[in-house]
Amino acid sequence: MLKYLMSSVQTILKFLTSSIRTKILLPYFMLILIVGVAGAYIVTYLVSDSIEEGLDNRLIGASQVVADGVVDQEEERLSVLRHTSLTEGVGLNLQNADYEKLQELVNPIIINNPHIDAIVILNDEGVETVGFWRSLTSDALLEPVVQGVSYLHWQQVRQVLAGEVDDFGDKFTILAIDRDNLEKSILYTVGHVLDDDKVVGVVLIGMYIKKAMKDLQIKSLANLTLYDLQGNVIETTFDKNSQDAQKLLAQKIDVRKVWNDRERQTHKKEINITGIEYTLTFSLFELRGQSVGIYSVGVPSAYIDETTIFSRNLLIGIVSVVISFLVAVSIFITNQISRPILRLVHTTASIAAGDLTQRTGIESIDEIGHLAKSFDIMTAKLEQRTSELEDLLRLMENEASKIRAILTSIADGVLVHDLTGVIIEKNPAAERILADATDEAELKQITELDTSTHGTETHDQLKRLTIGKRTIDTIASLVITTNNKILGSVVVLRDITKEVENERLKDEFIGNISHELRTPIIVIKGYIQILQMFSMGQWPENQVDLLQKIAMSTDDLHNLITTVIDMTEIEAGELGIDKYDFTLDDLLCDVEGKWESIMEEREITFTLHIVDENMMVEGDEVQLQKIFDYLLDNASKYNRPGGRVDVYAFKEGDFAQIDIKDSGVGIVEREEQSIFERFVRALHEDFYETRGLGLGLYLARAITNVHGGKIWYESEIDKGSTFSFTIPCFISPDSDLPGF
Repeated sequence: MLKYLMSSVQTILKFLTSSIRTKILLPYFMLILIVGVAGAYIVTYLVSDSIEEGLDNRLIGASQVVADGVVDQEEERLSVLRHTSLTEGVGLNLQNADYEKLQELVNPIIINNPHIDAIVILNDEGVETVGFWRSLTSDALLEPVVQGVSYLHWQQVRQVLAGEVDDFGDKFTILAIDRDNLEKSILYTVGHVLDDDKVVGVVLIGMYIKKAMKDLQIKSLANLTLYDLQGNVIETTFDKNSQDAQKLLAQKIDVRKVWNDRERQTHKKEINITGIEYTLTFSLFELRGQSVGIYSVGVPSAYIDETTIFSRNLLIGIVSVVISFLVAVSIFITNQISRPILRLVHTTASIAAGDLTQRTGIESIDEIGHLAKSFDIMTAKLEQRTSELEDLLRLMENEASKIRAILTSIADGVLVHDLTGVIIEKNPAAERILADATDEAELKQITELDTSTHGTETHDQLKRLTIGKRTIDTIASLVITTNNKILGSVVVLRDITKEVENERLKDEFIGNISHELRTPIIVIKGYIQILQMFSMGQWPENQVDLLQKIAMSTDDLHNLITTVIDMTEIEAGELGIDKYDFTLDDLLCDVEGKWESIMEEREITFTLHIVDENMMVEGDEVQLQKIFDYLLDNASKYNRPGGRVDVYAFKEGDFAQIDIKDSGVGIVEREEQSIFERFVRALHEDFYETRGLGLGLYLARAITNVHGGKIWYESEIDKGSTFSFTIPCFISPDSDLPGF
């Protein structure tokens, strides 16, 4: 049975692929079918997504209406609270404990504000003195009942009596939940009562949660449910008599999820109440910047499925009609195309057999006719082109021989790669260099050079490699035709082993000489200090000045030698740093103490600006001091008397950033690329005689890099420069979690 089935499939496939007509028609038909079905599927889901998006917008809109309504209710309570506390005689009668008179003053207020369900006045000990309440089921006022209850267990009451003020003022909010009867839960706004600017009591203006939510339901046209901060239901506008609503009241919500999704309002839930599907979205119930609970907004969502099914069926019907029409058109078009093509195939087969006299004879003016005419012309010129191609191949072979001769005579190594990185040509010098490669990894460094240049705007890539005992400089360039087609790449290998060794010996010599010079310089400094001690008050003033100049010159020489030693350590990769965390303010104060007097001598105004204080950084304080010295030395040397140097310290992300801004001569554009290189000094006609080795910025960049920071500058000619560098801040582990 299986064998018969396979045979049938092969027969069908052979039939379908035996004719150009079926080859054109079948894929076209399949494409129409696939596109039609996919289009119907996609459009259906777009409609579904649009409907769901409408539901989301309705949820968000209802939630916003609820939030605005909560604010309006709070404003109403605040207005009544101000009216009550500012009514003449309230503070005095409360202070004098004349509660009957106080009751007469407050009674008209609650009568004239039907949306207010409770007004309670407490004395300065937090004890209830006057209390008005409305009925839970109507707007009727109940008989005033004063129970003498103490409200000091409420934190907000204690805050008002203490005269505390937060970011939102001296009014507070309390969600008073009655666990025995949740329907009696009240939302209070709390404020003080003053008498001669003294807090003599507290006013509580309340609304029943049940009534407040009913009002919000009417405004938002959605069902609401209020939860406490533990996720328990306090009140809902759903029909509480239904069994489904009872299940809702018994369920707790995950408050943490609501908190985490509070910005996007993406926490949703599907419920069924009395056979109607509702979608709930959750938001924080906030009053005066304080989260006092969670509320959900629910709207019906059952209509989505019905609308989606109707739209899908309608679209599938339309697509089916369109597909049938396109299939009929495709059959007609296929017949028009296949007939001249079959004739063209017959002619092509004859020409392939060697009969170049054959012609198609097709005279149509469409594309196939043009193709047939072009084919006939191509046949006539085929023999001529074949002869020209043979001549061209001989010429190319001669040119290739010349190129190989040139490559052989070049002293530097030359490698030619194809697009895959395979070496297709190399000269003898390159073979000698590659012969020194001790393993595959060294050889791979060269063969992969071209790969990194593909797709870049720069055609040259410079790189220094170590091959065996040789040090090689490489230059890789793409081979590009006149029409911007990449054929491969050429890599030139230059042996610079001797130059690198000479450079190393020079650095070692400079380092050794510098270390040898530092010892006698330190001895000389010591003796000069001894002479200065003995000269005080005993030598003539001109001799003391001369000795001071000798000491200053010795210090300059010592600093130059230390700078050179730092350079040799950096070049050798031996600059060590001892990282630890410290307060940047201490280092900045040391810098200010050292450089303030130096700047004053040079008639330059020096100012330190610590924008963010007490920044903890992680690094080597001694090495970081050197960065300040190098940059401040440049800022003062290339400045004019009367100029300014300002140091700014502030936090930028996880880094402390230092900006050293001067009003000096600036840096010309041609020096921007090399300003941080060693032995490079900025030139200006007014500062040709300024001394220095040109190592300060080089060392500053090296120390900054070792610390994991970066250094850069901005400059404008004759207006000054700003050098900036960053230091990583010390960040302690953060274990704070949101709580309720």
